[in-house]
Amino acid sequence: MIRSGTTSRLVRVALLGAMAALFMRFIHFPLFPPAPYLKYDPGDLPVVLAALTMGPVATLEVVVLKEVLALLFIGHPLGILMNTVVSMTMGGITALWMRNRPLTAVQTAFATGGAAVVCTAVMVPVNLFEVPFEFGTPRAAVAAMILPIYVPFNLIKGMLTAVLAVLLVRVRVVHLFLQPVPLQQKVSGQR
Repeated sequence: MIRSGTTSRLVRVALLGAMAALFMRFIHFPLFPPAPYLKYDPGDLPVVLAALTMGPVATLEVVVLKEVLALLFIGHPLGILMNTVVSMTMGGITALWMRNRPLTAVQTAFATGGAAVVCTAVMVPVNLFEVPFEFGTPRAAVAAMILPIYVPFNLIKGMLTAVLAVLLVRVRVVHLFLQPVPLQQKVSGQR
């Protein structure tokens, strides 16, 4: 028998994973004028919400669901692999920071801001490895674009996700994902 708490947790993971995949698929726009081909999508925002409210294991589950759905919707296995690295880093760092800390805007800012900086650093070798394979760009050309293009883009992208997460904490939307509301207990004699 599945307990109510387990069912609620599964539903929250599924909801966040589906939201992340849909955000990634349907909401994207250029963010960095020098490189309009690099686009921001808010697909990591539900991952960060899982990290803030449910912990590292649920965050991993949301990322896996997001990436499997994205692979089905979008294709591009190398791009999905690159996005998985970003999501795991952003969600993982945030979840580890928030462990045993109160869910406040300040803690969220530290967690997600720090995660954005770490993501930016992690994406340097990932871009050097993945971009030549996916787009056929010579590695030397990719290396020349790391500091002027990829680092600022990834930092802006991560910080925008961090700001959105802080806003969701401030307006208390994130608290919808914290604890399931218990079903009302039947009182003896009531239907």
